[in-house]
Amino acid sequence: MGHEKNVWFFDEGMIPPSSSTFHKAVNLAALAGRRISVPPGFTLEFDSESRNSRSGLPDSLLDTASAALASLEHRMGRRFADPANPLLLAVRAADDTAASGASRGILNLGLNDEIAESLVALTGKPRFVYDCYRRFLTGFAHAVLGVAIHFEPCVSRLTSVTGELGGADELRRQCDLIRTHVRIKSGREIPRTPADQLEMALDSVGKLSRSSRPAAAIVQIMVFGNMGRDCGSGIAWTRNPATGLREIGGVYLREAQGEDLNGHQRPALRLSQIEDEDERVGRQLRSIRAIFERFAGSDIQFDFTVESGKVYVLGWRIAPAVVPRFVLASAKGGRCTADNIRVA
Repeated sequence: MGHEKNVWFFDEGMIPPSSSTFHKAVNLAALAGRRISVPPGFTLEFDSESRNSRSGLPDSLLDTASAALASLEHRMGRRFADPANPLLLAVRAADDTAASGASRGILNLGLNDEIAESLVALTGKPRFVYDCYRRFLTGFAHAVLGVAIHFEPCVSRLTSVTGELGGADELRRQCDLIRTHVRIKSGREIPRTPADQLEMALDSVGKLSRSSRPAAAIVQIMVFGNMGRDCGSGIAWTRNPATGLREIGGVYLREAQGEDLNGHQRPALRLSQIEDEDERVGRQLRSIRAIFERFAGSDIQFDFTVESGKVYVLGWRIAPAVVPRFVLASAKGGRCTADNIRVA
């Protein structure tokens, strides 16, 4: 891998020397080191050659990324760009201060028309697959090509629970429209080859490093909160924001990815409702809270995704002081949204 180490897997228990800059990467490594489930992946640090390059990423760094990805493929039993058993990735900057597109990241990287159709055959869930494809195209257009996509949020609302084929057809149409929109706005194409997608995504993060400040990319496998009824995404607090008590609390959205919590398309549920309905998820969340209590020493807020009943933590931060009250609903149905949470 060259004369200096550029890659740190989260479960190695090691962090880059420049870790004071890479807050997101350090937080993920801290979780993995304490046996909290995070989506497997690695931090790729951009070396001095990358920082000084003006013509894209050097071959040496791309070779390092490819070797790390091969290790991840072996561990997961899936292969990036393989239609028969594809591995999809999430790529984002490791630096909290990165520009918004790179910081938010790109989900479902590795999708193209062929792999999407293969995933439909493998999963039998066309709505899920084309929802993922739309998210990839939207994120790549914004983070890499600088083209914002502003389709109406009703697209996700069409079949958010039913998963009917009509919803998949609409999402497939949206994917075609996004590609056309990007071509018109930027004069460029969103690449259809997964390897080109990954190189351009890493280069978009690498552009942040072409200064005196170190930079790194986080590359993780995708976990899917939007795949079915036993999936979802949420935000949790180690101190319940509803009551101020030292118990887990927060909000949860079924069949959703984390970005949907801010989309106002559906009201989120109280986390206590999910704990009551699915003991597996409740047990995992309480275990995660106990671990945070032991090592963090402060009230913690963390983002999580549930895929097929398994909880993965995506990131965490010191929580603001919680005001012990909760506006639980707009007087409809006893539900709450992320906006209802009031913090000091």
